[in-house]
Amino acid sequence: MQPSDHAGTPAPSGAVETETAMVEFKGKVDVSYLAALSVAVRRDKERSFELLDLAPGGSVLDVGCGPATDTLVLAARVTPGGRVVGVDFDPEMIATADERAQDAGLASTVTHLAADAMALPFPDGSFDACRSERMFQHLPDPAGALAEMMRVTRPGGRVVVFDTDHFSVTIDSPEPDHLAPPRAVQVLAPGSTSPLGPPHNLLLP
Repeated sequence: MQPSDHAGTPAPSGAVETETAMVEFKGKVDVSYLAALSVAVRRDKERSFELLDLAPGGSVLDVGCGPATDTLVLAARVTPGGRVVGVDFDPEMIATADERAQDAGLASTVTHLAADAMALPFPDGSFDACRSERMFQHLPDPAGALAEMMRVTRPGGRVVVFDTDHFSVTIDSPEPDHLAPPRAVQVLAPGSTSPLGPPHNLLLP
């Protein structure tokens, strides 16, 4: 996920001007939070792994990999001879992920890259499967990220997206008019002709 740029606006007449320092992007969540949440969604996570239909020698991309939360686990599903690639926008997460892969003795199988989900740095059809977990809710253009995931997955491969359904959350507010209206993302059925590219097996757990 890429942070937005905010342009400054002129101060009103008579106002005291203050200097605002640019803050370097440091990521949205920390490692301990991701670890705790992974335990809470363990059953759904395992189901998402099953839907990838991985086999030894296969390749899989984890978009929004964080600190190797799942890439090390996925390695067991593609070895021997396979590869796992994780991408995340936060360089600090990637550094932690690489350290964990090295410590686990999986650096030759699992690699991590700092990359934007909207412009994945891989040729078309690079992977047998592609997954994303709890990342789409943070993106300004989820459909664009989905198109990229499908582009880098080979035709006939599998794309699995696992995310939070915030539409099921009820908010009690004395000022309902101030709540932002929900927005929906259309997901096209497998095999349809669409800007998302050739037919894939798009699986939503």
